[in-house]
Amino acid sequence: LLNVSCSIIKNRLRDIGLQSFEVSANTTQKTIDITFTDKVDVNEILQLITSKGKIGFYETYNRLDVIKLLEKEDKLFSILNIPLENSEIDNSSAILGYCKLQYKSQVDSYISKYYVSKPDQGIKYLWSESANKDGNYFLYLLKHQAAMDKSQILETVVVKQPDKTDHSDLMINFNNNGALVWQNLSKNNIGKPIAMVVDNVVYCAPKLMEEINNGKAIISGNFSIKEITHLKSLIDNGELPLEFRLKE
Repeated sequence: LLNVSCSIIKNRLRDIGLQSFEVSANTTQKTIDITFTDKVDVNEILQLITSKGKIGFYETYNRLDVIKLLEKEDKLFSILNIPLENSEIDNSSAILGYCKLQYKSQVDSYISKYYVSKPDQGIKYLWSESANKDGNYFLYLLKHQAAMDKSQILETVVVKQPDKTDHSDLMINFNNNGALVWQNLSKNNIGKPIAMVVDNVVYCAPKLMEEINNGKAIISGNFSIKEITHLKSLIDNGELPLEFRLKE
């Protein structure tokens, strides 16, 4: 498993343009050792080294339908901003509410204690990958099982945004099976968001406006070229079979 992980990490790093490095498995310490010849900011590539790279596309729940099920005195309203009407949150979206980074763990603890569903059932509560301009993270309402996964992706292509030189989109081309599933998924979810999830965080959740029969999906947003390139590398290469953390 260490050797398989080494191969995946090597390919991820090469995909973003790095060449001068060595990756080796240390079976005694049960670690992977990575040595860079050139100066590299490890924090900028940490995701490619430690992320499992699990990709999923999820159907979502309507936020207002879920809010109606909450009691008015529910403590969740005091630890998570849950607006009934908000210009930043479309009422038909899958965003239950939002909060600052320091309150996320408190929200997670409360939900895991009072809103636990049966295994593989109920709502899957996941946070946005990054904060908005005000420093808020959004909590999404997803169906528990992924509708699609990485095995249904044929290839990905970085597409530069013509009006923004430092931002890019990512075009995903599905294989034959994926294209059929994506077509049915889009047909059954017109007017609803579909969330793309990477390692249990929501990268984006665009609303589907029509049935998509060309086997393609566009990941668009305020993503820098570096962010999209890293995302492409995670999608294009395998899922790490082990959990890793940075040791030194």
